[in-house]
Amino acid sequence: KINMAAQLHSIKQTIENNGEDVVSALYQLNTLLEYYTREEVIKAAEIISVQLLFDFLTSSDEELVEVCCGVLGKIFKALEPREVCLYRDYIELGLQHPFERVRQTCLDTLASLIGDPNVQEMVTTSTVFHLVTQTVGDPSLKCANVTSSILFNLTNQNKCSDDALAVELRGIMQKDSVVRCRVYELAAKIAVTDDTHLASLTSILVGMVQELGGDDVLVQLNCIEMLILLMESSGGRQFLENHGVIAKLHILLSVDLAMMYIPGALKFFGYMSSLKGADVESLCSQYPGFLHTTLDAIHHPEEDATWGVAVDTLGILGSLLPGRKALKMSSSRLEDALRQLGRLIREGRSDVRVRSMHTLYTILSCPDDSQESRRLLTVVLPQPVVTLLSIARQPFPDLHMGALSVILCLAQSHWGQQEIKVVPGFIEYLLDRRTETERPGKELKYDIVHTLVSSSTAELEFGSSVFVKLRKYDREGPFFVGETTTVAFQEI
Repeated sequence: KINMAAQLHSIKQTIENNGEDVVSALYQLNTLLEYYTREEVIKAAEIISVQLLFDFLTSSDEELVEVCCGVLGKIFKALEPREVCLYRDYIELGLQHPFERVRQTCLDTLASLIGDPNVQEMVTTSTVFHLVTQTVGDPSLKCANVTSSILFNLTNQNKCSDDALAVELRGIMQKDSVVRCRVYELAAKIAVTDDTHLASLTSILVGMVQELGGDDVLVQLNCIEMLILLMESSGGRQFLENHGVIAKLHILLSVDLAMMYIPGALKFFGYMSSLKGADVESLCSQYPGFLHTTLDAIHHPEEDATWGVAVDTLGILGSLLPGRKALKMSSSRLEDALRQLGRLIREGRSDVRVRSMHTLYTILSCPDDSQESRRLLTVVLPQPVVTLLSIARQPFPDLHMGALSVILCLAQSHWGQQEIKVVPGFIEYLLDRRTETERPGKELKYDIVHTLVSSSTAELEFGSSVFVKLRKYDREGPFFVGETTTVAFQEI
């Protein structure tokens, strides 16, 4: 303890002299604080003087300012929130500092303590609140993201005025399109937490909707993503309906630059379709471009972004009873898309095959519609289990696991067990533990066996002799290793 105090006093003397060794002394202090307990850091702060450290932030020497921020960050972590608030004037200066690291240090400190009433009171006072909200428009995305987190937490805890926040945000969004999009995103995230927040931020959200009719494609694409956030709440969904957002996005599916808008628009419609209680049939009949675009895009895996969203959307629609009814409205397009999905499972690029199998798995997960599930499967894969078994035997982990996942889905239904039963060699493959060398594969194959054993129809379907073997496998667990015979050799 005596040695620690001596070290700190020596460092303080060097710092106070402000000579050539000041940076080295601060590096030494920064290293010491790494290994100090919280109490020791607080003691060090008393000896060194935090005010002295803040004074160094006015230097034009970036290295000096950088190491000083490291020291201050560690000290602030150790201090009580009310003690940090004593340095409010310095924090205000730090939020306006030309060096990003200083602004970042101040914002990180506020973000880590924003749950404390003392810090909340400090941040919501007019000057500090103004300076904090201004950093939503900071040149540094890192600073802007921390600020957004602070403001979100304040509003989520009802610790700041929604109207005051809206005024500040409207002021900074005039800066440029990048900042405008940051404001839209923050407003959308806050709006879905409470209808009161939504009402206060409506003018900003209306501006986001109006961007869809603008001529800045990048802003439009960002706004589509942020409009999806509003579907998280009933108030947000009502806002979207009241302002004709669905119709606006539907129009974007058929404009000259449609290929740029399709991924975001399909994601929007797909998410809307997945919501509980969504009237998918009406959605698809009122906006037929959504369904047609989704099914047509399945044929173009070379368009990575569009195809990925389309195939996921097909999975969502196919996994819901209302979605299946909607798909039947484009039966010929659907059949073509499903056959294409099967071709991609058999012959596509590795990543496309994996994602296509996941879509098939999602479609087969639809409850209470087994007859249609079987029909859809045979359209995708005329010999489903033969194809899946062939893929499962390939030495590519992602493909192997994808095929086993679909087989697991089949094992859960009586008709799926019937499909499995007629494939020669499948049960032998299932019971052969040597096919799996990695934990995930062992667990997934065990899940298939356990699903069959737990089924009320499997014993009748597969017969007693096979069912006994399946039950034995199930009892032994996923990681069972059979006994091996060892032979001892006598030395001569």
